[in-house]
Amino acid sequence: MARPMNRLPQSNEPLVAFARDLQTLRAKAGNPPLKLMAEHSSLSTATLSNAHAGKKLPTWMTVNGYVLACGGDPKDWIVRWENCA
Repeated sequence: MARPMNRLPQSNEPLVAFARDLQTLRAKAGNPPLKLMAEHSSLSTATLSNAHAGKKLPTWMTVNGYVLACGGDPKDWIVRWENCA
């Protein structure tokens, strides 16, 4: 069984909000295991986990892979990522 995602702080900081939205996207996709997401994105499980941790802004390549692995559309995320960067 996959380890649950860590809870993010109750904050509206852009980075935390972005990470929270990535976690929500994953939840809406049925909480696929990071291992499965890694297979679909060619990213490591650690990279994917760090993407939704809210501690550091992930690279666009990571966000793109994360979103695609959750069945999302990266076009919906690029502007939000740029605003955090």
